[in-house]
Amino acid sequence: MKNYKKLAFLFLLTTFPAFAQGYKPLAGLNIMLDPGHGGADPGAVGRLGLKESDTNLRVARYLRMLLEHDGANVTLTRETPDKTTSLAQRVAMSNKAMPDLFISIHHNASLNPNPTNHSEIYYKSVDSGVSKYVGEHLNNGLYDAKYAGDSVIIPAGFYVLRNNNAPAILTEGSYISIPDSEKQLRSGKGLTKEAEILWRSIRKAYEKGAFKIDLYAGPEEKLVMDSPYFNILFTANKAVKTVNARVDNVKLGNLGVKSIMAYPMTYSLYNTHPLRSGEYEISISAESVDGIPAPCKKVNLVVALPIKKVEMAPVAPYIPMGFKGRFPIDIKIFDEQNHINTRSALAKLSYGKKVSEILTDASGITTAFIELEGTETKEVKVKLSVEGSNEVEVNVPIVMPIQRFVLGKLSGFNNSPLAGAKIKHNDKTIARTNENGFFYFAYPLTTNEFTIDVQPRFGHNNLVHTIKTYGEPVILPLLNAEPIAPALYNKKLAVMAKEQLNDMSRNLIKPLVYAGAKVTRLSMPPTMEHPEYQAVLEANLIKDLNFVISLKTENIKNIQIRHYHSSKNGKKLADAVKATFNESYPDIAVKSCAGSDYELGHTGATAIVIAIPAQPDEKTREALINHLSQALKSNN
Repeated sequence: MKNYKKLAFLFLLTTFPAFAQGYKPLAGLNIMLDPGHGGADPGAVGRLGLKESDTNLRVARYLRMLLEHDGANVTLTRETPDKTTSLAQRVAMSNKAMPDLFISIHHNASLNPNPTNHSEIYYKSVDSGVSKYVGEHLNNGLYDAKYAGDSVIIPAGFYVLRNNNAPAILTEGSYISIPDSEKQLRSGKGLTKEAEILWRSIRKAYEKGAFKIDLYAGPEEKLVMDSPYFNILFTANKAVKTVNARVDNVKLGNLGVKSIMAYPMTYSLYNTHPLRSGEYEISISAESVDGIPAPCKKVNLVVALPIKKVEMAPVAPYIPMGFKGRFPIDIKIFDEQNHINTRSALAKLSYGKKVSEILTDASGITTAFIELEGTETKEVKVKLSVEGSNEVEVNVPIVMPIQRFVLGKLSGFNNSPLAGAKIKHNDKTIARTNENGFFYFAYPLTTNEFTIDVQPRFGHNNLVHTIKTYGEPVILPLLNAEPIAPALYNKKLAVMAKEQLNDMSRNLIKPLVYAGAKVTRLSMPPTMEHPEYQAVLEANLIKDLNFVISLKTENIKNIQIRHYHSSKNGKKLADAVKATFNESYPDIAVKSCAGSDYELGHTGATAIVIAIPAQPDEKTREALINHLSQALKSNN
């Protein structure tokens, strides 16, 4: 094995002139090469038996030699053909090492009997910086060399890309399933040629030198501040042209950057639009004056704004005489912008001789309780101080009830409080639940039976509750609403469709929102050649996305419901829609199958494509959407 390595290295020395030079253009650059597949996973297998996993590893080894001679520090995610390395392990290695560049090396295959050979370069879609910049150079290098004919570059969301904190690229050098291409890949000349093209392309990308920024705060460190305006210091190895930042994957505008004159290449990044209290992850990207992007840096920011005002009010306007137990008090805290201050705070609640400490909710809205003995005869004075100041006082009268006093709470899925629900009687709204699900109303003492309709806002079924009394003036009902679709409640969905399918999209989104799902309509810009790229980019920016539903019209005769080939959940969902639809409409042909649609394999969510003929009747469209909605609601 050692002799083989020496021979290979001697071959490279005599083949590539750069080895004869002392020039080290990649000095200081850390690169991780990821030979795809391996061990129990051979990847694609050519008609002559060539394994993709072996080919990927050989290209990676050749490429490592070339890059190391140029001064780069190179590591491989696997060194041997027999090692099985999961996608999660590969990403974990990268996220631990945090290289300047991660390149996953693959070779493609197609089920098409006569595919056209070409190269494909995929870059991490959420990174328009280094990943795209180097990816474009790799794509241009393969295209100019006509290595596999044509070459295309595509924003992507493969697992090793979207979960990678480093700039990440995946290469598909050529099609191993094409016999001529397989023969080329079996030869040392063919493999070294591919490695050389990738090496020269990386060299060209960094011919002006790498651009790096470093924050004064590390990625694991939390910056805690009591101001809505941050000021983050960073250094750079080149002059900075532009800086962008995303806060929790939302682009942050109104940024300012200024140079710190006393310290060379040191800059201050600050926001001019205030942040509210909360925890944020800020991703910072920059470009140098010579047009080179820097790898993205992240910083965790905790904003705990001072409390400027506190409001306190009883849920009910009075305490009925003889009331024993916990009586709710609403508390709201505000910041200096008069916004709800979304953070928790230590507060002291006192009434009579009793004092209790509470931790307010991080939402800034809390329901606290005073414990009553039932012997109180005068008003109850309740005092609240938050963080030692911000004192507020409210007097709650104790009244001999002349009406039946109803103080209740409404809960829903997983016993969570339901806010904003209407409490109705005879079609009139008599109360609404507060942020923590509490409500109050009164009705005549002479009425022994009182029926209310409870109408939650989203996600839960209405319920009818009858209050029956036997003379007691105080009623404390605890109500629980049943979720419309437990499998869908609070799940995150994204829907993508072109403008001509707006009606179909709305008809799908409306029942899903009503069932309690959080639905995002993804952009499909009509001016873009590939609007699906933008839609998938937005989908990958949604944290913990559960489903992607793509609606399309095509020149097909029958309805197709497509899923990603290796997605068990996608196949299960597609099969469920097909089965229920065929039960209701046995004369309409529906096919459930694996598909090659871009959006199916580039997010971490379960994704399906609903493809319908270009001119289906409206009833078919409506029925299909209804069955899709039902399948999502019953998904397990």
